[in-house]
Amino acid sequence: MKIDSIMYMSLILLPYIEIDIPFELDEFKNYPDYDETTFYTDLIIEMLKSLFFWYSQIIYDLIRTYWILSMLMFAVSFLLLYLLNKSKIKRFTIILIESIFLIFSIFFLIIPFNIGNEINLLKELGFKIIKSINEDKKETSKIPLELKELYPKYIGVEELKLIETNFEYKVYLSSNFRKGNDSLSQNLYEDDFEIHIRPDFMKPEYFYFNRNENRFVLTD
Repeated sequence: MKIDSIMYMSLILLPYIEIDIPFELDEFKNYPDYDETTFYTDLIIEMLKSLFFWYSQIIYDLIRTYWILSMLMFAVSFLLLYLLNKSKIKRFTIILIESIFLIFSIFFLIIPFNIGNEINLLKELGFKIIKSINEDKKETSKIPLELKELYPKYIGVEELKLIETNFEYKVYLSSNFRKGNDSLSQNLYEDDFEIHIRPDFMKPEYFYFNRNENRFVLTD
């Protein structure tokens, strides 16, 4: 399969996995260091990463708790062992199949569930931060310049530690707000803010808060 075919197949999936491309593909050809193969490779890698994070969130949404995950794995393992014993195949084959199931569970259930759980916790904290900022703005008529200003009234010590390592916060004040062509602020109101969730395991991708949809959206 030619790489062009892979590229266009990838683009078909982009709307479903929420990857943003910085600019049109043809624009790359205006740069002296344009490398078509490298761009395609990077795009596919970003697609796979986004699919993994998307899959992790689905696994977490379906299972929700470690207890359910443990019971699910135990039930499937027991059923598999029962069926294998009933089929009277060799013990070595049974051990091999059970081992494959365990490896499969680790990579397709346990790890994605852990990632999905961490993402969910950070999203919940993100909503709490947004709510706290809005409440603080109502009381003080201004937006906190740093998220640590929310401590200790709105957030605790452990939440502050998570914020310092996983969140990015940008403030746009009326005193220095720029209208017009500024790509970061043209869609924002005066005296407003942006908040991103940027855990190390996701970099360079992150979640940004979409006000219209009232949710955190994965981008690159």
